[in-house]
Amino acid sequence: MNEPLRRPDQGEVSPLDRLREVSTVAKHHLRLPTLLLQSKNHPATSVAVFLLVDSRSGPERPAFVRREAGAERLGLSKQQWDRAMAPLLRAHDNTKGVQPAFVQNTRRGQGRASARTTVTVAKFVRIPVHSLDRLVDDERRISPKALRLLGAVWELQPKNNDGGTRPPWCEVSAAKLAATAGVSPVTIPALRQELEDAGMVLVDVADGRSAVILPLARELEPEEHEELSECLQAVLAERDGDRIPYRPRSGQRTEVQLSTDDGTTPKNRDDNLPSSENEAEKSSSAAHRTELRKTWRNLVGGQNEASA
Repeated sequence: MNEPLRRPDQGEVSPLDRLREVSTVAKHHLRLPTLLLQSKNHPATSVAVFLLVDSRSGPERPAFVRREAGAERLGLSKQQWDRAMAPLLRAHDNTKGVQPAFVQNTRRGQGRASARTTVTVAKFVRIPVHSLDRLVDDERRISPKALRLLGAVWELQPKNNDGGTRPPWCEVSAAKLAATAGVSPVTIPALRQELEDAGMVLVDVADGRSAVILPLARELEPEEHEELSECLQAVLAERDGDRIPYRPRSGQRTEVQLSTDDGTTPKNRDDNLPSSENEAEKSSSAAHRTELRKTWRNLVGGQNEASA
């Protein structure tokens, strides 16, 4: 699959270059501070509120967002807006971490929208502008927690500042993703599926390896989405080592299943060992368990006789 793709507007482009192209954030983007992304003092809705203020403000131009209009723009209630905005307006220094105030609020009088500006921070993550639209999209809606995970994916994406030799996707453990996004590791698969269904990322999951997540910097047409999905799978297939397609543990059949010589799906065993060694390993384990049971019975029997 190293053969270049032929596109009328770009000529010949390799699959890896195509993946790098769609995962590069444009000049106009949203800025999400890494301290806010990882903060335990701020709910996921605070990330969405901050991005909205950032999208409507500038260096010398504050954002005039009324409470009702801001909550409707993000699909929140007025109470959720208040709970999300409150921790952004003050600094935090407690057991959950140390974070500055991320938003400055200036009241302009009764009946007038407050002037809000984001505080400049040293390190931030660039987020595509259309990410906020997914919070209120009826067909491809994502939750604020999924938006937070998207920020973590962009943060963990390798920065190609060495000439473009690094892969454009994020490939880290669920624990690392959860720590970067400030969410529970248990929620990572569900949030990742939300982003994939909304067309925000391309995902390839394999047994024994961390999930490959390619963030998308722009909206794709269905045909282009399918084409890039095939490009990602082909590029990953050419890497060193076997990439075994993921098999859910629910017992349901998947599209691609591995089969042994007898037509069964291997489970919890080393397929690289000969069948005779596998059988020997199983028998030795069974004998060891039997020996442990006998030792335990003898020990319990001896204690009972001593007490009698």
